[in-house]
Amino acid sequence: MGFFGKLKRKVKKKKEPQTKQNKNIPSDDIHKDGDSLTKASSSMSSSTKNEANMKKGKKLGNIRSSDVTMDQLPHLLKDLEDGTDETRVKTSKALKMLFALSEHPESRNRIEMVRYDNGRIVSALLNVLCRSTQKSNEKYMALLVLNNISIPAENKQVIAIVHDGGRVLSKLLCDDPSCHLIAIILVNLSFADTEVLEELVSLKADTGLVEALSFALHISSWSTEEFETQQVVLEKGVHNEMTPQERLDLLITEEENRTYDSDAKFIPEQEKYPETARWCLSALKNLSRVVKDACTVQALVHPMILNDILKYITIAEIVLPHSESHGSDSSAETPVPREPTDELINAPYLWDANSKQDAALYILMNLCACSVSRVVLKDSDAIEVLQQIVDNANVLCSKKSLSTRERSQQDLQCLKSRMAIGFLLGFEGSFGHAKMKSTSSTVAANAPESPMVMTESDAELLVEFLARSLHLRGKKGAAAFSATAMSTGYILFGLRCLMVHTSNQELLVRVAGRILNSLLMKAIAIHTSRPSAMVDAKAAEDACFSLYLLSNYGFKNPFLPSWLDDEDESLSVSAKVVKSYLDMPSVTPLGKHSAEQLLFRLKFLVFEGEVFDLIPQNGELAVTDIFFEDDIMDAMSEVQLQFRLHGARPKKEIFDRSILRRRKPRDGNTAAPWDNAASVATFSSALQAVQQLSFGSSKVRHVDGIDDVMIANNLAKCANGQRTEAYGFMWSWEDTANEIQLNMKRRGSLNADFQEPGASNSTFASNDTSSTIFSRLFTCGNVETTA
Repeated sequence: MGFFGKLKRKVKKKKEPQTKQNKNIPSDDIHKDGDSLTKASSSMSSSTKNEANMKKGKKLGNIRSSDVTMDQLPHLLKDLEDGTDETRVKTSKALKMLFALSEHPESRNRIEMVRYDNGRIVSALLNVLCRSTQKSNEKYMALLVLNNISIPAENKQVIAIVHDGGRVLSKLLCDDPSCHLIAIILVNLSFADTEVLEELVSLKADTGLVEALSFALHISSWSTEEFETQQVVLEKGVHNEMTPQERLDLLITEEENRTYDSDAKFIPEQEKYPETARWCLSALKNLSRVVKDACTVQALVHPMILNDILKYITIAEIVLPHSESHGSDSSAETPVPREPTDELINAPYLWDANSKQDAALYILMNLCACSVSRVVLKDSDAIEVLQQIVDNANVLCSKKSLSTRERSQQDLQCLKSRMAIGFLLGFEGSFGHAKMKSTSSTVAANAPESPMVMTESDAELLVEFLARSLHLRGKKGAAAFSATAMSTGYILFGLRCLMVHTSNQELLVRVAGRILNSLLMKAIAIHTSRPSAMVDAKAAEDACFSLYLLSNYGFKNPFLPSWLDDEDESLSVSAKVVKSYLDMPSVTPLGKHSAEQLLFRLKFLVFEGEVFDLIPQNGELAVTDIFFEDDIMDAMSEVQLQFRLHGARPKKEIFDRSILRRRKPRDGNTAAPWDNAASVATFSSALQAVQQLSFGSSKVRHVDGIDDVMIANNLAKCANGQRTEAYGFMWSWEDTANEIQLNMKRRGSLNADFQEPGASNSTFASNDTSSTIFSRLFTCGNVETTA
């Protein structure tokens, strides 16, 4: 369901997510923190099930949770630490009582147990795990206790970092990939604050966590036959006390020497340890959000591990025996482009929040957003796999009647795929970067068949998620949302990357123009008024840049609701927000340019409509999402607009008329004809063509400031035949190119140059009186063209 759901007029205080009791593991064993993991495995051994099915308040052996109190904790820990307990009777009983204590209805028990004596229980449990044999009852009970106490947020850093639990558990998982309870505990620990996660995966911590999870994921995906032939890899690691990194390196070497059947397909039902694979993917989903170090990223983007991730989300047209379960794990190993059909195995509408596919797609999306891994992913099958998801989903949707739940699941997975594509294709070389591609912003670069082109459901869901993230409002159900998986900064970055394609800008304006623009304005305001909030300097830059791009459509269409403007320019809320951002010490060069352009054009943008009229009564968006909270309004009231600057008034031709650009001839050479595609670039409008001459341009060096509208006006003059060239290029409207060229030849003006006073080479100054104020700030807007 898109953001047009039920109207909410009040933002409720965020509640702690309530997780569903698992029938196979003692209650509350997996802390979702609002995320998608809600159920553990149903495929445990029978002995595991017998232990795990015991509920709160019921007997564990002959021990009830109500029979154990915190006063007994010191004695229980002493028994646990007693290395002379040869019969293990005291250890076993102590573990059972600690488990009962951690299951106590008093939720503070888990926190107090870890706080006692500086986390003494953590060291004791880890020591039990290290000295216990595989499959022993002591190991299992110690894991159950550790699982419970790893749930509270307050305990995660103490367990994972202070007491080195991350490193110990990583080694244990490599020793025994069959023990998926270890992976579940690592999932719990991975639901931590960003700072804790960054420390957990840092080189300094040396936990080997990402490497261990990658190792266990690959081992778990083996079939029984493969496991038997390759078990030597596990044995070598255990006997030689290898680190997770060394084991992963050994595994990669062994796999490179294996002989594969090229026609072999990945069959999820044949996975040796399917539940370990599930929870490894879930942990990597959380950790991949913060992995930035090249060495750590390398473990995930190595072809072997990357293929392990891609195979879960690869769509195939093979029809398996009848299966109705959500989150089907079937897929083809090698992505092959194919025509979508009615029957798809591993169809995205089956990927619910608990599926391996959902986690695998999150991992891939996070890797696509990471600059370190982006280059590797571009050379892989990632884009092809992602495009299959959105293409097949769209075709299937037109042929198959999906339930509301299925449609919501499919919409979410398609949006995630689209964002991942945007991260890969819409960042480097686009407008806003120092090294902008020469084709950026051209019609050719914005082809309608591009995989970056969003659907209406993509746009609606993206705007809804932005609104929810800004207000810390999660969403449950098929298309569940949580800031744990997608933060405000993450969504703003995805939006910016997708808006590189002009058709996405047009779609967003049509679907949610003023709503989206209001949310972007609010994101900027949050950054300037709440420095410690979720919108950091990078996110604020993305928000301001996106708003700047969307403002190109705000001259002729409603841009923002009327409450953000005022007849008294000194009281304009929107101007104060942008001005406050412009004055921030942390403002980036691109953020500065975006803010300046917004201030120049605010006078000419359309402010129209009331917020209550913008939001349909059946929407997911709250009215309070659009309005600013009192603290933000108080901060904006302090911003002084002593002198409001305006840029050039836009000419009507710069918006909707395609314009051609070619380099002016040199040394007496004849200019290329306007129909020469190799020499002529086409832009959908003069305002779009400005991007090649604006911020980050390699074609023009700006001596002073920039006014995009003024540049566009000058391009229009040139295209109208009033001048021959501008900014080192010749320009013409696409529909009248040849006619204008002939007329100029008759007038003998082909070599005429137009220069404004004080400018070097071919520059323009607007004749509009509105540019007078602009010139006071930026002199003459001089530029120098470059070869």
